[in-house]
Amino acid sequence: DLYDKEKVDLETIVIDDVFTLLQCNHEGLTQAEADRRLELFGPNKLEHEKQNALLQFLSFMWNPLSWVMEGAALVAIALSNGEGRAPDWEDF
Repeated sequence: DLYDKEKVDLETIVIDDVFTLLQCNHEGLTQAEADRRLELFGPNKLEHEKQNALLQFLSFMWNPLSWVMEGAALVAIALSNGEGRAPDWEDF
């Protein structure tokens, strides 16, 4: 690592100290230094974990509030279409 992240707060130190700490200047890195750091540290991107879209959608439904609402909808459907009568309202 270029510096100890636990001891240095990059948000509060003076900009010239940041350049010294990160071993660069106002113009940025040279191409050779950028290539060296790319090889040493790898690309600057976040890791992305692939998820199944259906499972992700269903996970939003897996909580007590959703269960109560789904149960209420089933009860409303059952009560509105009971005994062969037409529904009380046009939603079902």
